[in-house]
Amino acid sequence: MLSNLIVVAEQVGVLFLLMGVGFVMGKLGLVDQRTTGQMSTLLLYVISPCLLVDALQRPFTAELLRAMGLGCALLVLQYAALIVISQMTFRKAPRETSAVLRYAQVYSNNIFMGLPLVQAALGDAAAIFVVPSMVGSAVFQWTHGVALMGSKISPKKVILNPGILGIIAGMVFFVGRITLPTVIGSAISFLGSMNTPLAMIIIGVQMAGADMKSTFSQPALYGVSAIRLIASPIITLLIMLPFRQTSPDLFCALVILSAAPSAGVTSIFAQKFGQDVTSAAQVVSLSTLLSLVTLPIFAALAKSLAF
Repeated sequence: MLSNLIVVAEQVGVLFLLMGVGFVMGKLGLVDQRTTGQMSTLLLYVISPCLLVDALQRPFTAELLRAMGLGCALLVLQYAALIVISQMTFRKAPRETSAVLRYAQVYSNNIFMGLPLVQAALGDAAAIFVVPSMVGSAVFQWTHGVALMGSKISPKKVILNPGILGIIAGMVFFVGRITLPTVIGSAISFLGSMNTPLAMIIIGVQMAGADMKSTFSQPALYGVSAIRLIASPIITLLIMLPFRQTSPDLFCALVILSAAPSAGVTSIFAQKFGQDVTSAAQVVSLSTLLSLVTLPIFAALAKSLAF
């Protein structure tokens, strides 16, 4: 396990340096929050869907399809457990704050932070095992997440969000055994390869805009981070443990993704639905910093148990 820990820690270090670039750019005013919002839109609506389509451009096998189906089924159990836990916390906090903190417990930064680490730890081909997590997060965020934030659920948004559309397109090509023409496939691959550096830079800029002194002094944020970074991957590990030999890469990917910090869209949802934006930004920043310690541990543990 020690060798795995060292390897994963090195990979997290690379991601940390990329975040550092964004942090410095944010502090120097070279990139502002408006620009970050535009980059996030590019990442969510173009780059991430392209990455998923590219990941699914591989020979169809029934084994891979079964693994993704198994991942989706097990993630339902994971989200159910996290939602139950979240309902037991922050009952005395103001509604606008408790909604944000509960949301941050349940939903991880599986695209911006988890996906790059999965690729770094398991190889680019392992991106296909992120598909179940993206399906699960998209469905739950736009149903339970929206309801938690005090708004009405929109089935249209559940189906027509960019992540799901990218997965649908990729699955059509995968199941239909359709290989994209070289020109189109290469363009999609180049766009998808931008995911890791751009995602890390965006997180760094967001952290540069947060009041870190205030963030480090709030016990509630540490409680959320403990559930998000420790309880969540433990729950996923226990749920997935009986299946680790069936699909080792799927097992490792889902544990790594569940150990990712609070979702970056926590702040976006808080702003969109009129909740506590300050707490949202702070919990995302704190959990991201703390994940630099916890992520390598769980990634190394998952690899040690699976291989």
